[in-house]
Amino acid sequence: MMTAANPRGAAGADTGLPKSGHSANPQGSPATDRAFFEMPLHGHWPRDSPFSRRPYESVLRRFQRFVGARAPGRPANVETVEAWLRERVKTSSLCMAIRRAQLVSRFLDWLVNGGRLPVNPISELRKESRRNSTAAIVRAVVGSEPMAALQKLRGLPRFGSHLGQAIREHVERMQNLGFRYDEKRFRRFDEFLQTRPGAEIQPLHVRVREYATLASSPAVVMERLKVGRALARSLRRVDPESQPLEPDPMVAREVLRRRRKPYIFTIEEIRRLLSAALKFPSPNAPLRPITSYTMLVLAYCAGLRMGEIVGLCVGDVRRTEELIEIRETKFFKSRRLPLAQAFSNPRMILKPGFVSNTR
Repeated sequence: MMTAANPRGAAGADTGLPKSGHSANPQGSPATDRAFFEMPLHGHWPRDSPFSRRPYESVLRRFQRFVGARAPGRPANVETVEAWLRERVKTSSLCMAIRRAQLVSRFLDWLVNGGRLPVNPISELRKESRRNSTAAIVRAVVGSEPMAALQKLRGLPRFGSHLGQAIREHVERMQNLGFRYDEKRFRRFDEFLQTRPGAEIQPLHVRVREYATLASSPAVVMERLKVGRALARSLRRVDPESQPLEPDPMVAREVLRRRRKPYIFTIEEIRRLLSAALKFPSPNAPLRPITSYTMLVLAYCAGLRMGEIVGLCVGDVRRTEELIEIRETKFFKSRRLPLAQAFSNPRMILKPGFVSNTR
């Protein structure tokens, strides 16, 4: 444990963080006591983190010393955190600055939960910008115009248009009914209405048609028209005289025409694809070639989707029963798929004739 006589501890003794609850420790403070840094490392930080305890401690101590030097006797605030981030970018890469900001943010959250700090400045920046990503905050703060970048992150008010209340009620009603309703589509339309002056005096179908014409592809046009029709049906529940929006068959026909057609690989193409996966150069991750190979074989032989392959666990493959368990897949359903006897044996996957025999 560091004491006040330790020169290293004295250098970082004043950090500006609250010291309530630690007055019983005469030899150190939360900023100088080693046990203070180890508390979150033992009880809060994940064990499978790529960072060991010592790098964690080093990042936190450097942050504490910076806060103590810049704002002695005061808690860390937004201005101090912004200055610390800009200083980190000068001496390290942006990626490392983001990673350190994430570590410090988690540490500050731990202090807030323990009553040792009133607020987490990084969390306050995320709330003001309406973003959950610390990385986005760091990129905005360290830029040439941080205020403009943060304002751009905040964006427009959520459901701030003249139809915002009706759109919010419609989304909430559909979600309460059990539908998997994505509000982002409706929020984009609400933001479009906020950017159009005089939108409140024009009929809904006019604004929906204008919103659809700004789309980049027929598929997006059809999606935006669906949003308009859903909102129009919701408004008719309150005002039966509101004009409904009819679907456009020409747009649907164009979407079907442009839809990508499936491509069926030949046996020779599959063999070359699997061979390329096995020979993929990966000196820093030696398991990547066989992992990619196994994922391709699962997709080809079992017909699994990409998300289903990524979500597989070791226990989901039952080699003795020649089954594979797919959990929480499309429409929140689970299913079991039979596997060929050759596939249930991992060594058979590497045999040259495996593809032709299983297909």
